[in-house]
Amino acid sequence: MSVDKSTITTNEISIKVNGDKLQDNLDIDKVLDRRQIDEQLRVKFLLLLNDPVLESTITKIATFFIKDNLLYDQTLTNLEIQNRIDQIPKTIGIVRENERIVSKHDPITKVTKLKLDS
Repeated sequence: MSVDKSTITTNEISIKVNGDKLQDNLDIDKVLDRRQIDEQLRVKFLLLLNDPVLESTITKIATFFIKDNLLYDQTLTNLEIQNRIDQIPKTIGIVRENERIVSKHDPITKVTKLKLDS
């Protein structure tokens, strides 16, 4: 992943493959960032080689060839946030044309209040 996981504030991330119109949601714990991959490589090579100098050299070579396969796109992220905000209904109560909302001396119920607020 091209960004550090500590900068992500949600438990899931949306993944969109180029050319696809649909997005997949993925649990953030199933994704590794660069720091986590480097740490895993370092530990595995140290256990295999038992030589800190050799482990450091091999880890540097390995991390050079590992490329991010999930790239953060700020533009698509902002677009998705705006789309989600636009999907929130602006009103809750529905009032039809020429419909009486409340009559004089009628009690105000929750439904009536929703209609008045809309």
